[in-house]
Amino acid sequence: MKKIKLPESLERIERSAFADCFTLNALYIPKNVNFINFHNGALTGLSGLLSIVVDPENATYDSRNGCNAIIVTATNELKTGCRNTIIPEGVTSLYGFVGQYSMTSIEIPASVKSIIANAFLRCRNLTSVVSHIESPVAFGENAFGSISADCVLTVPYGTRQAYIDAGWTEDIFKGGIVEAPEYDANGDGQTTITDVTRLVDKIIGK
Repeated sequence: MKKIKLPESLERIERSAFADCFTLNALYIPKNVNFINFHNGALTGLSGLLSIVVDPENATYDSRNGCNAIIVTATNELKTGCRNTIIPEGVTSLYGFVGQYSMTSIEIPASVKSIIANAFLRCRNLTSVVSHIESPVAFGENAFGSISADCVLTVPYGTRQAYIDAGWTEDIFKGGIVEAPEYDANGDGQTTITDVTRLVDKIIGK
């Protein structure tokens, strides 16, 4: 199964509903869906997903800014993502990348305060994690379990030791933990006009 059309009348997606449908490449959540059983595998193992879109009229969930993810609107928790997910600034909690075998990189915005157990479990081709979190938080058990042995963690300038103290160690990120250059706001290893723009936006609260 590569595609499925869910009816507008749908309100609930229960446990294991689409578990391990690894050939499914697009998922559209209708406007009336108000419950998805994330923690009991409703949308786990969808390693072939390229697109996740929530109807703009949905009052419970959203996929803001074309992020290719499902976010709980009221709490800013990202519950399901895919290999093309771009985690938006403002998201506070991460879960739901379990078994995304084809994901190779992810960027974590500064707004994230918690990373739930198993969040990136079995993302075995994940080779780059760029975190913008200034004060690193401890993450849940196996949050980065079974990721690539070459995975490199890039952290903000001056925070490497704080990350290690919080449990982000080279036992997990075996490719190493490196700091971005001092004024590299977007974590790409370079200081450019894009970094200046991001720094200005941060200062003025955008």
